[in-house]
Amino acid sequence: MTSEPDIPQFGVHLPERKYTMRPGAYVLLRDEAGRLAVVRAPDGTYLPGGGQNSGETLEQTAAREVAEECGIEAQIGAFVGVADEFVHAKSRGVYFQKRASFFFAKAVGLATKIEMDHELLWLTDEEAKKALSYGCQRWALIVASGMESDA
Repeated sequence: MTSEPDIPQFGVHLPERKYTMRPGAYVLLRDEAGRLAVVRAPDGTYLPGGGQNSGETLEQTAAREVAEECGIEAQIGAFVGVADEFVHAKSRGVYFQKRASFFFAKAVGLATKIEMDHELLWLTDEEAKKALSYGCQRWALIVASGMESDA
């Protein structure tokens, strides 16, 4: 397990388990009313995003995932922060240390949605904080809110 003291950590870390590092990218994307894009999937509710593929930058990962999950072409903006989430992928029998990088994003068009079991929701920040399944994503929303008010 890789641990860096300046990266916030969330979830339950079981010391007896081996964790696989899984980098990924997620976005904070708002509609014209200021609501946040959130994806409800069969296993939880998340910010749009996911795991980084080999050869992708984190920004490319974020844009690809938003397209696949939401059917939105996104322009990836400023970096918000990075945090780790310890998770157990029960269906795969694997423990992951998800290194989640967060970015602001803006919708610039439509894309072909391919993850049909993902439902796009537009929530207020308070609704999103209650709905999000991962602590690192709630943390990112709080950090981003502070950055948006400074802009």
